[in-house]
Amino acid sequence: MDIRKLDSDVVDKIAAGEVVERPSHLLKELIENSLDAGASEIDIEIDEGGKSIKVTDDGKGVEPKQLPLVFARHATSKIQESEDLWRLSTFGFRGEALASISSVSRLNFTSRRSGSDKAFRVHCNFGEVGDVAKVSSQEGTTVQVEELFANIPARLKFLKSDSAEVTQIKNVIKAMALAHFNVRWKVKVKGKLLFFWEACSSMEERAKQVLETQNLYSHKAKSDNFEVEVVFSDPSTTVKVSRQIWLFVQNRWVQDKTLQAAVMEAYRSLLMHGEYPVCVINVKCPPDTVDVNIHPTKSQVKFLHQREAFRAVHWCLREALEKAPWIPSGAATKVREKPVETIVPNLEFQQSSFLKTQFKQKSLSPIQEIKMADLQKAASIPVEDFVESSSPTSSLNQDEEVKKASNYWSKLQVIGQVNLTYIVAQSEDSMIIVDQHAAHERVAFERLMRDWKTGSVEQQNFLLPLTLDLEKDEVEALLELQPEIEKMGALIEQSGPSTLSVMSCPSFIKESGLVKALEKLARERVEKGGSFALETSIADIFATMACHSVIRAGQALSLEEMKALLEDMDEFPLSSFCPHGRNVSIVWKFSGLERDFGRTQ
Repeated sequence: MDIRKLDSDVVDKIAAGEVVERPSHLLKELIENSLDAGASEIDIEIDEGGKSIKVTDDGKGVEPKQLPLVFARHATSKIQESEDLWRLSTFGFRGEALASISSVSRLNFTSRRSGSDKAFRVHCNFGEVGDVAKVSSQEGTTVQVEELFANIPARLKFLKSDSAEVTQIKNVIKAMALAHFNVRWKVKVKGKLLFFWEACSSMEERAKQVLETQNLYSHKAKSDNFEVEVVFSDPSTTVKVSRQIWLFVQNRWVQDKTLQAAVMEAYRSLLMHGEYPVCVINVKCPPDTVDVNIHPTKSQVKFLHQREAFRAVHWCLREALEKAPWIPSGAATKVREKPVETIVPNLEFQQSSFLKTQFKQKSLSPIQEIKMADLQKAASIPVEDFVESSSPTSSLNQDEEVKKASNYWSKLQVIGQVNLTYIVAQSEDSMIIVDQHAAHERVAFERLMRDWKTGSVEQQNFLLPLTLDLEKDEVEALLELQPEIEKMGALIEQSGPSTLSVMSCPSFIKESGLVKALEKLARERVEKGGSFALETSIADIFATMACHSVIRAGQALSLEEMKALLEDMDEFPLSSFCPHGRNVSIVWKFSGLERDFGRTQ
């Protein structure tokens, strides 16, 4: 077999196939060059499904004498030596994007340096670079690409329809705009304006522009090596696919299964199966702890500390969700014991009591106050074998004496119960219908989780220990969690290199359920690490237990019982959703009812 060196033309086309797989990849490379040049305004024009693209920016521009180097392979201003790869502050670094693009298209590169009165242009015709010529142009750079893949018919026929390619291009533009909210973006498709986003001051503001939803909230958190900013939707604002989870590392748009799993783990118990949130995640870390040079299109990264990255995203987002910013905020309140009535002198006409509407209601015979999910009773209720829940949850790490929770639910005026299933209440501007089973299920679940963390779960001992055969690293993982596992009523001991003996289990779960829980816990601990895996497995058990130990649909409640349930919901910020992700309530605005009845226009 003869070994021959490939012609430069073949090398260029091979490289183009890796870097520029489709028009959206081409556009991403051009936008990144504009951002590296310090652009504050970027204009994009698209035609022929992306086979014709024009990108104009107001960046620093390129010196005339360096214009021919623009199309030279591995020529770049971004790095000088190999060590620079571990301290990158730019998006580009390989110096092959424009060389690859120019080899499969007709390309005009026009640039005018800041402060210069002249612009210069160089034309490249499918890899053949022309002479530099003076032209008239604004400050910055314009790159115009036409007839993409015209010299590679095989690649051209693999492109999808124009509309499908434009859809991919839109995603790229949205991603770049989300990460760079301080840049003004103007996008045209076939001469018609598609997007226009002014520069703004925060990622949250930009997300509301780009994603076209106002139900978004933001939060930031720091750890030793990671700084995470999240913009997230309330759990009622969901989509059916995961494409609205936007992930960025060092402002670089990436596809990362670990970070996406962290997002979904943070939303556990708040979403139903098949639902995904709208979420923007930006992770920043020291440059030498992340490798961006592992994929031809730079769409993937590799963290030096992968587990830390997972935990940083998970805890930042979970912390934000547990504050439930979609519920009107209230002052911090103590854990409810027994309400104490105080008589306030009626000294003014502006008191809040004058603003409330009261109704005549049928008197009910006194009924003993409902006892909500008493742990000892709940623990004695048998449950089915452990079944993996699609969305388990954890309770808040809060002080027992003071909880940050709004008094949103207890402020509602209870009207009554319909169909022996739903509580009807009202606020100043809305009618609220609450699913009594789902609401009580969340309260019971959160209390079970809280009591597990305090170590008050009952247990039963086995006459003959159960034996678990696991991998060695899984055995070690469970032994590391031995104190936490004991808190849920299970005692474990190592009886061999890859064997564990289970001496006892919680009194409210069958043996088979415990075995499945420990196996799942060991597997997730090895794969992902972190204490979240323990809470996930235990939450699966408690979610099933809560479902079997609370008020059911079809159960009659007195007015006082309904009020007590709403008051208990205020103890936990996530009371808007049951442990399986279903909405607890539906809100009907009075303004909408008045419009439906023709009282207003």
